[in-house]
Amino acid sequence: MPRDKAVSYERTSVFSTDMKTADDVRLMTRNEMHYCPSCAKSRGIYEKKKEQAIRRSQRAAQTQQQRPNWGGY
Repeated sequence: MPRDKAVSYERTSVFSTDMKTADDVRLMTRNEMHYCPSCAKSRGIYEKKKEQAIRRSQRAAQTQQQRPNWGGY
């Protein structure tokens, strides 16, 4: 499958030692996965990407409201 037709999806995994102390170690990894359109549909990748886009736009709108516009300075 050519990459221009493939659906890319970034998976995030978080690993933790679950120690409730200052010695807690956390690792966050991101892996970019590529799926053919039919596999992406069956795995629900399109819905996940849609939800991510909605959350991203809500965050952008929220930060835009918090920052005052000082005339471009």
